[in-house]
Amino acid sequence: MPDVEIALLSPDAAAALAPLMASHVQEVRGGEPPRPDRYYAEKLLCDARVGLIGARIGGELIGFALFHEIADCVSGLEGGLLDTIFVRSDRRNHGAGRALLEALSAEGRRRAWSSLRWIVDDSLPHSTLPDHIAMPAAGRSLVVPITRQ
Repeated sequence: MPDVEIALLSPDAAAALAPLMASHVQEVRGGEPPRPDRYYAEKLLCDARVGLIGARIGGELIGFALFHEIADCVSGLEGGLLDTIFVRSDRRNHGAGRALLEALSAEGRRRAWSSLRWIVDDSLPHSTLPDHIAMPAAGRSLVVPITRQ
């Protein structure tokens, strides 16, 4: 099994991140693959509200995790919210997803987070990773649509 290298991504990773983000969008939405959007990748990488961790094998970016820091009003501490985790389909089952989650957990310990919340969309192709890494939380996860006028 090849070694997976994990690191926080900096803005210079935008060119490598954009095609991965396009692959993720196609996997979620289907249809025609979107054109990689380097501008949007750069925008995310420069956004102080967003964190991106990348997984590389042999120097090639093959996966990413996008997270946010959130307030936890019960504990009074900050928490983490894992928004997206994606590994290129031809590079799955090599430990990259698990390594991304372990790195994000380490980042959470470094930041003294109370927890890391992960919302897994059950309508997407099922991955066994959430079942092996996370435990179910009480409550429900709901989406409130925001309509633009």
